[in-house]
Amino acid sequence: MEIPLPDWRAPERPEDVHPLMPPGTYAVDPRGVSTRPHGTVVVNPADAVGLREHDDAMRLSGCCRRDGLDGPNQLCASCGAEVATLQDDCWVDWSTLRFESTAVLHAEATPTTDIHQGEQHMVDVPIAELRADLASWIARAQAGDEVVITEQGTPVARLCPVESASLVERLVRDGVLTPAKNPRTPSKSIRRIQPTPGPPISGLVGEQRR
Repeated sequence: MEIPLPDWRAPERPEDVHPLMPPGTYAVDPRGVSTRPHGTVVVNPADAVGLREHDDAMRLSGCCRRDGLDGPNQLCASCGAEVATLQDDCWVDWSTLRFESTAVLHAEATPTTDIHQGEQHMVDVPIAELRADLASWIARAQAGDEVVITEQGTPVARLCPVESASLVERLVRDGVLTPAKNPRTPSKSIRRIQPTPGPPISGLVGEQRR
């Protein structure tokens, strides 16, 4: 969903690098990155799929992560074309993923089912982004999304909703078990059998040993 470009004013806690764009949104910025003048399409880094880091290590320079000042640092995983610039270094105010304007195709949006109506989505999130906005990612997992946590593009963990149904309920739901059509109930007329008085066990054991 397209929204107006958010305000770039520095956050109250600049030591925490938060994503500029909310998940699932994008904005068009007429500015480029560094000295490149052409516009870019700005998205939340966690929403990017089908990308991999640049093969040139110089494109991945930065203090703690990537500063994006040496040209596009994200490649198309299929064709290897330079398509985007990720900025998530410790000195930037906001983390962003900027797609080159020449790498973006404009198309009509395809209607999708809202996640609260039962459709599960899978989304990748870097550890830094997860740490910066943990509450919102937990909320997405509670709503049904499967959040795959990545470190430098490699999946390392998964955040998913807790299954509240019992084991039997899950097996029935998955078709492994079939509920009984006429389940039996314990009869109230069952008579408890009383033990018959007899000699103690110790005596019987003693006789066997003779």
